[in-house]
Amino acid sequence: MIRRALVTFASLGLATGLAACQIGPTHMTEGQDGQGPEPMGNATAVASPPAQDPAGEILGIGGVTDLAVDGQHIAARVADDVLVGTLDQLRDGTARRIDATGCTDLTGAPFVLACGETVRLIDAKGSQDESIDIGHPIHSAVQASSGEVIAASGEENLVWVHRAGEDATQIEVDKPTDELLLTQGDHVLRINRETTTIQDVQWRDARQGGTLRVGLGVGTLNAGPEETAVVSDTRGNQLFLYTAGDVVRLHQTAPTEPSPYATAWYNDRAWIASTANNVAQSFDVSGGVPVEDTRFNTIANVRVMASTSEGLILGGPAGLQVVKP
Repeated sequence: MIRRALVTFASLGLATGLAACQIGPTHMTEGQDGQGPEPMGNATAVASPPAQDPAGEILGIGGVTDLAVDGQHIAARVADDVLVGTLDQLRDGTARRIDATGCTDLTGAPFVLACGETVRLIDAKGSQDESIDIGHPIHSAVQASSGEVIAASGEENLVWVHRAGEDATQIEVDKPTDELLLTQGDHVLRINRETTTIQDVQWRDARQGGTLRVGLGVGTLNAGPEETAVVSDTRGNQLFLYTAGDVVRLHQTAPTEPSPYATAWYNDRAWIASTANNVAQSFDVSGGVPVEDTRFNTIANVRVMASTSEGLILGGPAGLQVVKP
C-alpha cells in the first residue's frame, strides 16, 4: 500500500551550524531520554520485523547486499556474484553473472567494483570490462566521466586518483573510507561511519576537502540532482541533504521513521528507507523545507536503494523490490 502524507518538518538550515571537525568514536552526546550519554558513530541498521504487505513487485534473485544503476541496467550484489542486466533480464534469469569473490563496494554509474588492489570497471552491456591495478588495498572506487578512477582505502586515511598511463596520485584524507560517491559534476564525497563524518575529495587538485559531522551515525549516501547527495543518519533518525560543489555543505534535514539506512533520489524527491518498521518515505525539498509526501511498505531489512525509469529499486535479503510510487 502506498500512502501520501502532508507533514512539514522544520529545516535545520545550512551547514554554518556544523563546524568542519573530526569526531572520535568515543564522542558522546546526551541521550534523548536525558538519562545518560548516547554513543555516536558506528551506525548499523536495526533488524526489521517481518514485512507486512510490501508494495510493488518482489524479484527473488537472492539476498541483495549492494546495488547500482547505469541507465536501464542494474548491478545487484548477491553473495559472491554481481548480477548485471535490465529488470527484464533479472526477472527471467538471463542477467550476466560476474564472480565478485573478495570484492567489497559496488558503485555506479558506470559500474565500478573494488577488489583487493584492483578496480574492475563493468560494462553495463557486457561488451568491454576492464581492470585497473591501483597498487594498494582499496575498499571503494568510482570513475569520473573523464575516465579517472578515484579509489579509497578502508583501513588507511588514503585516496588514490588513477589516470591512464600514470601512477596513481595519493591523497591523505581525514579517516578511512566506508563509501565513495560520485555526484553530478564529478564531485566525490566519502563517509566514515566510525566518526559519522562526510568529506569531499578535491581529486583534481590532489587534496582533501572539508569534513562535516552527519548527525549521530551516518548510514549510507546516494546521488541526487546536480551536486546533491542524500544521506541517512541511522542513529539520529534523520535525512540529510548535502551539496558537493567547491566544498561539502549541509542544506536540509528532516526527521524520519526509526533506523533509516538506504537512500535514493527518484521523481524529484529524496527517499529514505527505515528498517525498524519497513517503511520508505519521500520528501519534497523544492521549497527549502522538506515535506514528506509519500510512503510505502518495504521488504524487510532494506540495505540499498536506487532509482530507474521503471521506479525505485530496493534491495535486501528477500531480493529486489520494484515500486513505482
